[in-house]
Amino acid sequence: MTDCQRLAIKRSELITDLQRIMNSERHRLADKSWDLAIDAALVDLSKGDARPITLQATLTLVSGQAQYPAPPFAARYLGTDWGLQATQPLWDMDYEPPARVQMTKIMGKRVLHFSPAPSFRMIAVHGDQFEFYYGENHVLTEQTCTVLPSDWELLKVRALASLMTELIAAHVVAPVTINRGMTPATYTKPQDAFNALMGEFERLKRAH
Repeated sequence: MTDCQRLAIKRSELITDLQRIMNSERHRLADKSWDLAIDAALVDLSKGDARPITLQATLTLVSGQAQYPAPPFAARYLGTDWGLQATQPLWDMDYEPPARVQMTKIMGKRVLHFSPAPSFRMIAVHGDQFEFYYGENHVLTEQTCTVLPSDWELLKVRALASLMTELIAAHVVAPVTINRGMTPATYTKPQDAFNALMGEFERLKRAH
């Protein structure tokens, strides 16, 4: 985690900036809209080829147990090398292919689900130490953040695009003005603004 005060990046600052850019009094977005837009942007920033947070963990497999608690802040399962380097040939009668693994939620908690559950034979072939990669979502509060200063603009653009989706869902068809830079950009409707912002988001992703 990064010290937000040291980097001068706080959630309240981003909300104030978004409200200025969007001229919030004109569009009358709900108070919760700003936080929801930031949360959506943080998730998107954490995926794929944007700015993912990739971590590694290990758990010990138990025969017959299909579900294992995921790491505390895990948001997505990314993969494993477990089972890819088995020493037994595929045609060996004792060979058992590795289980399929996915991350799911049960009773509000994320777990790794093995299908089928590891068996004695599967563990004998592939080992009981399951090393895997997983992703966490970026965090931005008043005290904590994981977004680098160089990605501040990337997060802001994606949050603006999320605000456009709310206007689209509300069937807003009035022009939208984005007050960024020296010359404000005006779009005939929120969908046009969304397309432009997402295009910029994709360009900024590739900039670093």
